[in-house]
Amino acid sequence: MHLILPLPTIIFQILFLMIAIASEATVFNRLAGMSQRRSVEYAATMELLVLCMGWTCFFLSYDFLPAAMQADLQALILQGVWSSELNNWLLVVVPVVFFLVLELKAIAVQILDLLLKYPAPGSDLGISEGADTDRSLTLTTRGRLQTFFQRYQEIQGELAKKTIFWGHIASTGIGALVIAIQTILFAMRQA
Repeated sequence: MHLILPLPTIIFQILFLMIAIASEATVFNRLAGMSQRRSVEYAATMELLVLCMGWTCFFLSYDFLPAAMQADLQALILQGVWSSELNNWLLVVVPVVFFLVLELKAIAVQILDLLLKYPAPGSDLGISEGADTDRSLTLTTRGRLQTFFQRYQEIQGELAKKTIFWGHIASTGIGALVIAIQTILFAMRQA
């Protein structure tokens, strides 16, 4: 068995990740008023979680796909070749994935909040970003979980929802633009 390394896909994924982190961090910085460092932390955590979950779901579901679809996906990943069958599936998969990723990013914000003791974007808890508080030292594990679920409900606040949504729109739009450019360049190379 030969090891095939899809180098163009890996390079594209890294490029897309960098662009998505930069665009979402800018939105967090401007809309939620986060510091640059904190907005990059949130954006990087969200994007890496989404990336890992996406590839995990892909590899878990790959064996359940029909053989023709597997061959089309292999051609796409290894050679960047789109098939008409994949274009048909895109109309169904893209909207579903868009909203799943949006929800996953909201959960990632809450996990980051739990781990780093930051308030969620848009939630005004009266805790300054630079203040060192001892609130986490007094919380038990049960209290932390309760805080996590309470904060997850707070993410439904208007500013938090708007910040995550527009950050996701920005990164997805820029990503779609990069995919379009990549597809055009690949088509020109084959012509």
